[in-house]
Amino acid sequence: MSPDTLHLDRAGGPTCGTGTVQLLVNRAKDLSDPAVTVSLSEYSSTPPGVRVSVLPHSGIGVTATVGSGATEGTFTFSICSTGGKAGKVTLQANIIQWKPPSEYDIEYPAPAERGRTSFTVAE
Repeated sequence: MSPDTLHLDRAGGPTCGTGTVQLLVNRAKDLSDPAVTVSLSEYSSTPPGVRVSVLPHSGIGVTATVGSGATEGTFTFSICSTGGKAGKVTLQANIIQWKPPSEYDIEYPAPAERGRTSFTVAE
């Protein structure tokens, strides 16, 4: 997440930032280039009720093809503070679709916290 602090009001600093999700692909040479859709959504906040918007929306996600033998894909999201409460927000990255599904298995981060990022929403 960049920057690591968003503000409720532009007078305090930036109200929007960029969240980046990196995906690693482990594949054999004869497999197709995978098309992967990743979403980023709110996981929790401290205190409860700290709100942000994530675009594209978590039901849509960002789709990218990891091509030409690459082993890493990068997915970028816009994150903005939208509520009236300051605190800490944790986001969760999820793979919501991949093609061709017959050629790839999904291994989720272990522990699950490795698929999360946290940042501050300040006054």
